[in-house]
Amino acid sequence: EGDLLFLIDPRPYKIALERARATFALTRKEVDGLKNSAATAVAGVSKAEAQLNASASQVTSREMDPIVADAEIARLEAQFQHADEHLKRVEPLLPLQFVTTDNVEKARTERASALAALNEARARKQAAIATLASTRAQHIATEAALRQARSQRASAEDSIGQYEGINARIAAAEAAVHSAELDLSYCEVRAPFTGLVVNMNISNGAFARAGVEVFTMVDTRTWYVVANFRETQLRHIPAGAPVDLYLQSQPGKHFRGSVVGLGWAVLPE
Repeated sequence: EGDLLFLIDPRPYKIALERARATFALTRKEVDGLKNSAATAVAGVSKAEAQLNASASQVTSREMDPIVADAEIARLEAQFQHADEHLKRVEPLLPLQFVTTDNVEKARTERASALAALNEARARKQAAIATLASTRAQHIATEAALRQARSQRASAEDSIGQYEGINARIAAAEAAVHSAELDLSYCEVRAPFTGLVVNMNISNGAFARAGVEVFTMVDTRTWYVVANFRETQLRHIPAGAPVDLYLQSQPGKHFRGSVVGLGWAVLPE
């Protein structure tokens, strides 16, 4: 038992095993790289989320700018109206010499300053509206970037092949190694029990076909005898009954045994 009976050419199976081991090593490297990519994708999502929060804050802040500008415009419009009305009151009084030229010039300057301030405020409002539109567009772009980052993260995590604590890619590569090792082990055909080899008609280099016997092994650990009896005698031969045996190959030797059982099938020959 355990003796080497014959050897199948192991070279193709050794090459297959080496290839499987190389694939296994490459798969581990690939999974490590995919994990790094997934970590980068996760960091990208965190960065995009932070940018989105900052963008939302900017939008909220910019939305107040037109409102503040409207309040400033209303105040400056009141100032301009007051300065305009004051100028309209003092200008007619200049020919009558009820006011001085300096007073009129001062009123004109105040009106011009109020108008300039009002125009600047209106320009600031338009700029605030444009800035708000730009900020909202950037916010929409940031939302799109976040969706893309999340999609990349999901794709990176899926490509790793991790499922319930097991990496399917590594497990498949490792199983391929075990399969190749098993195939290689089949190249050494050893005796499953102690016995004798018969029907030996092969030579070195013969082709072994799957499912076709190469030779026969006779199990010499346990011997048994098949005897023929008439059906009328079978009822007198129970299992376990003692048996005295004499074989034609060794007629002078007495063997002892016991009945194992009866064979109920009959061969015509």
